[in-house]
Amino acid sequence: MRLRLTLLSAFVAVVCGVSAPAVAQTSGEAAATITRVDTSNAPNVTLTVAVEGALASQPLDPSAFTVVVSGEEEQAALVGLPTDPIEVQLVLDTSGSMRGAPIDAARAAASQLVDRLPASVSIGVLGFGDAPYTIIDATTDHDAVRGALAGVQVGGETAMYDAVVAVSQRFTAERRVVVLLTDGADTVSAATLDAASGALRATAGLVYVVALDTPETDLAAAQQLADSAGGHVELAADPSALGDVYASIAEQLSALYEVSFVARSTGSTGIVVRISADGISAEAETRVSVPVAAADEATTGTLPAVTADANARSERVGSPGLLERNWALPFAVVALFVALLLAALLLTSRPARPSQLAVTREIRRASRGGAVKNLTEHAMGVAEGYLERSGRRRGLEAALENGGISMRAGEAVVLVVTFAFGMFAVGLLAGGPILALVLAALVVGGSHLALTMRVERRRARFAEQLEQTLPLMAGGLRAGFGIMQALDSVAEDAEEPTAGEVRRVIAETRLGRDLGDALAAMADRVGSDDFHWVVEAIDIHRQVGGDLAEVLDKVAETIRDRNRIRRHIEALSGEGKLSALILFALPVGLFAYLSAVNPDYIKELTGRGVGVALLLGAGALMVVGGLWMRRIIRLVF
Repeated sequence: MRLRLTLLSAFVAVVCGVSAPAVAQTSGEAAATITRVDTSNAPNVTLTVAVEGALASQPLDPSAFTVVVSGEEEQAALVGLPTDPIEVQLVLDTSGSMRGAPIDAARAAASQLVDRLPASVSIGVLGFGDAPYTIIDATTDHDAVRGALAGVQVGGETAMYDAVVAVSQRFTAERRVVVLLTDGADTVSAATLDAASGALRATAGLVYVVALDTPETDLAAAQQLADSAGGHVELAADPSALGDVYASIAEQLSALYEVSFVARSTGSTGIVVRISADGISAEAETRVSVPVAAADEATTGTLPAVTADANARSERVGSPGLLERNWALPFAVVALFVALLLAALLLTSRPARPSQLAVTREIRRASRGGAVKNLTEHAMGVAEGYLERSGRRRGLEAALENGGISMRAGEAVVLVVTFAFGMFAVGLLAGGPILALVLAALVVGGSHLALTMRVERRRARFAEQLEQTLPLMAGGLRAGFGIMQALDSVAEDAEEPTAGEVRRVIAETRLGRDLGDALAAMADRVGSDDFHWVVEAIDIHRQVGGDLAEVLDKVAETIRDRNRIRRHIEALSGEGKLSALILFALPVGLFAYLSAVNPDYIKELTGRGVGVALLLGAGALMVVGGLWMRRIIRLVF
């Protein structure tokens, strides 16, 4: 049950496109955290990455960053460095509830943050009680900031939303950080929570909401404020924990990098950022939702290293999530279940080929077989009825017979349709309706091709065995056997498929069919011109008499000569066949190899309309060339 709930939660997160919180991973010496994700300019996505530990003490270049989106590395650009100007606005709750230990701890924690930030960082402080007020404007004079913090007094109600709106209007630098401290719910603001959230979102900056855990703390409002700007809520269990919280924020702000890339798809997307330098590595991961509307409206990329046609490629490659086609999952699951059930029934309890003597018994067994088996029988009946009406039943049954497959035409159709249905469901789950239709078509076409190849291989084996079969018959006739006894010895000593075909001839003659007719039907099944000669020789012998053994020896000698010439021609044409195979497989293999080792190189071809048209044209020409070469080297003998 726990596993099911976990899978259900993961599925809901994926289909709804909910942004998952960033997860930091560390190598023991360093750590990284994705502190903010900006999708406002989709498909351009900008990640703010805070580097901590050993990696924070050294400058990192673009080669140190790797962005992996949905398991594939993406071209990314480093658009923000720790040395870029940053403006930090500290918003302090100075209402009456902060009196005593809370405000003392807040002053000390804020001063510690100021001490840890680089001297180039501009810092401003805004307080709020009954109304927001300026404690100190943004400045790089950190001594003045610490002095202003030391003089902070408390009193009044809590106008947190008004303070958030006010701080959003104070920034002058492009890189902006808001650190908001609160210990209770808003009580007197003129602004609403939605207005405050919108103001934070408009700042396009990094937001930390530090919530001091008290009975009056409004965690829901704090979370909404943080989520509105893609920020974080840091919960301090008591005033003494504020120092550690602010120290962690200071360490993150000291090494902020901004990485930008172009998202290829919309909806929920998993992102991993890997940082590696001087043998030290760290990575952070998150899941974000790239908005569809914004991605459609974006016309140009902001990445220095990304081509301008990224938006067109994003629209072309992107695919909607399961939520946008919510019929797909239940339909595919039901289809897959039905396909597996029918396939299991057909493969494990397939009824044998019925004879005229067993029809009544077969009907009785079907009536007692249960609902599921009756359903299978009904499906086969419907399939056979369709084949009969369309005039395809006899042809399919003949092909199954010629291929040595003991299966009725209706069974074969139901089995193929079942597997096609199952592959359709798999394709629907894996990649959508187009992939599902392609897989289903491959099953249908592949089954037809497999049957054709099986018939051809069986006929080729019979033709190879015929030059040994005829001397065996001739030897039996010279030993005094009749034609039926000679055939019986062939059925015992020959290999398949010759033995099986001869046994069928013997069975048909014992049931009353003329030997000549049975042998002629066998010749039609195996599709051998040489065996047709044998049948004609036997018919002539039965009409006029003579030494049938000598006739069979002459026919066998002729067949051996023909086979020797055929094999010689096949050897001479082997080079052409090998050349055709190599010429056909080389482009496909090279394309697959380059796709694996250098996908960006191939994307220059597959990511453009002209490239796709060239690929389709090349594929069509290869098919035409393959058919042409096959026609040239095909032996007509």
